[in-house]
Amino acid sequence: MNRLNRLLALLALPFALLSAHARATDQPQPPPEAYAACTDKAAAAACSVVFGDHTITGTCVAQSDGKLFCRPDRPPPPPPEAYAACANKKSSDACSVSFADRTVDGTCVALEDGKLACAPSGPPPG
Repeated sequence: MNRLNRLLALLALPFALLSAHARATDQPQPPPEAYAACTDKAAAAACSVVFGDHTITGTCVAQSDGKLFCRPDRPPPPPPEAYAACANKKSSDACSVSFADRTVDGTCVALEDGKLACAPSGPPPG
């Protein structure tokens, strides 16, 4: 590697590290209750998390940093906003859902119960 290429590589390194950090911190994290449900448990142990009047069952799994959290056995139901975004629409229509300061674009999909909900077209929001 010549001197100019080494210099360019050194200059690019901090930007690459910042970009990697941004990608890592953009990932959605489990809520504190999911971590608490696996306190004093081993990986693969059964767990449950209570959110208001809903109890979600799952299994304790480790994140890349080794922290255990309760991963639901099945995905939680969509939020009310996802259903509202597909009111008066049909399956496969475009939709968007706003959560606080973020808008997520998606497509209306029919769920097991027959109701339509807006499903994100990209990765889950962070």
